[in-house]
Amino acid sequence: RETRALTLPFPMRSGVYRLMLVVYDWRDGRRIPAAQTDENTMLFLREITVKSWSYNRSLDNLDSSDER
Repeated sequence: RETRALTLPFPMRSGVYRLMLVVYDWRDGRRIPAAQTDENTMLFLREITVKSWSYNRSLDNLDSSDER
């Protein structure tokens, strides 16, 4: 079992997102098929919920600067 940190893009909308895993062969960059993957060789790990306060503020700032 590994622990990994994920950096989310900024700004990002609030919502529920699906976290998927894809493994590539380092030699040729091709995806490696594995058990329980979907048709795109992606493995569903879990859903994560993101609550963003800054996304709406970023949009508000853009809107207000357009009015100047």
